[in-house]
Amino acid sequence: MIPAARIPGGDARLATDDGSLGARGMVVDLLDALARAPAAVLACGPHAMLAAVSAWAERARTRCWVSVETVFGCGTGLCGGCALPGRAAGRSLWACRDGPVLDGAEIDWDAWARAGCP
Repeated sequence: MIPAARIPGGDARLATDDGSLGARGMVVDLLDALARAPAAVLACGPHAMLAAVSAWAERARTRCWVSVETVFGCGTGLCGGCALPGRAAGRSLWACRDGPVLDGAEIDWDAWARAGCP
């Protein structure tokens, strides 16, 4: 594992599947290897990874902010092209209006996967 990079207010740790940058393996393995849960996790990457990191953060009772990638049609929330299923009943999240960085705990990852997320 590479040493943590100092950033204002925290440390940044990187993981790639092949180890070409940062730790080799899954990002949740990197999170599991930490001595204690971080105050917050910020993640960007593919949908499945963001879902796994969000699930890890929920188990660790840690805030998790994810940068989602989806189609932005109009960029104002009118077209519905960037709507994501929220965990609250009947609540949709709009990546263009509410994000694209969202609290991972607010996204219904299973529903998004069933809908054919990118």
